Amino acid sequence: MDARHRMPTAATIWVLLMTSEEIYAIAPDAAGWRKLPNGSRIKMGLRVTIGNDSQIGDDSQIGDDSRIGNGSRIGNGSQIGDGSQIGDDSQIGNYSRIGNGSQIGNCSQIGNDSQIGNYSRIGNGSRIGNGSRIGDCSQIGNDSRIGNGIAIDRSPLQIQGPKFLVYPFSTDKIGVGCTVLTLAEWREQGKSIATREGISDADATDYERYIEMVAEWAAKNITQVKK
Repeated sequence: MDARHRMPTAATIWVLLMTSEEIYAIAPDAAGWRKLPNGSRIKMGLRVTIGNDSQIGDDSQIGDDSRIGNGSRIGNGSQIGDGSQIGDDSQIGNYSRIGNGSQIGNCSQIGNDSQIGNYSRIGNGSRIGNGSRIGDCSQIGNDSRIGNGIAIDRSPLQIQGPKFLVYPFSTDKIGVGCTVLTLAEWREQGKSIATREGISDADATDYERYIEMVAEWAAKNITQVKK
């Protein structure tokens, strides 16, 4: 597997044991890069806050007034825009970009080579796949899943059911909670899954309608990123 498409791990990124103040104490070069004691470098804007036990990758850039939460990981070569917030225990993949003023929730994962637009919000516990693109001013709900190489230019249709969120995963797959299936598979297996999850017949009928609505939205609005 190409190194650019592996989620960052402790082996591939520098474990940040320095405070923001200690990093600011390192004089930047003419281009604004600060060389860290281990040889890695970082470009960090003004008034940046980095939480405890966070890990920042080599060649990463963090914009003015941004916040990296506790226990989070920023992959190599990634960019965090001005005024953005990365929640606690979240991961930003290698060579990814988080736009200005965006918020990534706690315990979320953004894949490698992905882009989150300006002023967008990604909910807690959500996962965005490798190489995906989320447009400006978009909102992705909590515990959502977006597949690899998916482009969404605006906030997707997401419907909160009685128990689970219904959301588009890709051009041909729909997620309900943590279960992701094609529309045909939902039509075939939906009732048995609802029974297994303890969902009433009335609520199961509502979920069938929600899945059809989200599938129709996905077919019209989601595209596959060209490689």
